[in-house]
Amino acid sequence: MIVLTEDQMGVVLKDLMHHVPKSLQMQSAPNGGDKGYSSLSEGLGVLSAHHAEQVNEGCKYGTERTLEYVRYLISNGFPTGTVFTDAGELVAYILCRTDGCMFNGFVRPNHRRKGLYQVVNYDLAGKVVALGQPTAWYTF
Repeated sequence: MIVLTEDQMGVVLKDLMHHVPKSLQMQSAPNGGDKGYSSLSEGLGVLSAHHAEQVNEGCKYGTERTLEYVRYLISNGFPTGTVFTDAGELVAYILCRTDGCMFNGFVRPNHRRKGLYQVVNYDLAGKVVALGQPTAWYTF
């Protein structure tokens, strides 16, 4: 396991974010609402409580118990990395567990091979670092 300081993680994320397409930068929603949508084909955002069931359905082993856990994480403000279409469709996401580990990442099949899983990982890692949480990367 490699443990990075907040400063070291910031340098790593800054380098990694160069690979995130500019079209996925946070912008205001087309209707002037909350941030989280891009004026282009996809945009970064955050999960809301109404996304919990969709997230649980993406779990290979999703159950009522995992749905309850996902709802808990979202409603208690645990960081998430997400990508939405202009129409607000959730197409890629990853969550942060209570122990700080990223988990349950998913990209809808018709949006795969675009690098969106990488984007939500970088987005979530940046949010965790911004909160001042310790960051660890496991290597095998």
